[in-house]
Amino acid sequence: MTILDLMKKDIISKWSSNQYLESISKYINSIVNNDPHIVGADLSGIIIGPDAFIDELKSKNLYKSRIINSNLSYAKISGSMCDSSLIKVNLTKSNLDRCVMLDCSIVDCDFSYAKLVVIMNDTLCENTNFSGAKIGAGSLGIEYGGRRVKFINCDFTNTLFNRVEFRASKFMNCNFSGSKFINCDLRGIKIEGGIKPLETQFEKMDVPIWIYP
Repeated sequence: MTILDLMKKDIISKWSSNQYLESISKYINSIVNNDPHIVGADLSGIIIGPDAFIDELKSKNLYKSRIINSNLSYAKISGSMCDSSLIKVNLTKSNLDRCVMLDCSIVDCDFSYAKLVVIMNDTLCENTNFSGAKIGAGSLGIEYGGRRVKFINCDFTNTLFNRVEFRASKFMNCNFSGSKFINCDLRGIKIEGGIKPLETQFEKMDVPIWIYP
């Protein structure tokens, strides 16, 4: 068993501790009461959606959430996160499973090695780490990814974009070293500054003409 496996096991096991649940009760209650306001919390390993450890969270979501300086690594989150603000949130190794994230503000966050099946229309991502993440499509024929998304100073090193769209989106001063685009729809996209993807980083799709004038 690797160190990462042991870390994940410890994170999951704490959710069976009454002492731990009591220490985070105000945050759980804010989610249950449809007013998620989370500051300085360790909620690593939390599951929000049908697979939740806590019955009250099985039918809840993070709609209009305000999450600041908190740890949600290894989380599994489903449902709406629309109109949310995330600042300095650790979401490494998280699984955002069919999350709708319209009109969100995401600043100084870490999605490294996360699995993201998301719709991010009109969302702003700034100074955020997506390195090693998998941004992919769902299985229901819905267009995942996002339209009119703005990414500023984001890291996409070794990120996989698989069967998603980012139409009319902007990437400003972003790093695409080692990233891969497979069968994606990037019509109307703009990349300004940063480290642009190479022609060899595109598979099963046309190489966007805006990269190679």
